[in-house]
Amino acid sequence: MFRRAIFLVSWLFAFSQQSAFAGDPFAGKKIWGKHTCPMCHGIDGVPVIPGTPNFARGEGMIKPDSQLLLVVYSGAKLMPAWKGLLTRQEMINVVTYIRTLQK
Repeated sequence: MFRRAIFLVSWLFAFSQQSAFAGDPFAGKKIWGKHTCPMCHGIDGVPVIPGTPNFARGEGMIKPDSQLLLVVYSGAKLMPAWKGLLTRQEMINVVTYIRTLQK
């Protein structure tokens, strides 16, 4: 348990040093579609499943990139964790993409 906490803190620190704006939104869009994100979050950020943040309205987007990346990494509520499935850069690309959905 202690090892996991240290790992998560170090992982979060690593992300806090790199803004998601360094990501590629076009690559993020491809990852978004490929990994079934639209099934819950909708193609355009308008959620399909109740209780999912509406990215088109900016819900959940006031968080800093490091917190959004941690959610992608470790999951939240019904959202699965993407650790081990996506690289750090792919996660950064996805967060950069979802920031473009806000209208």
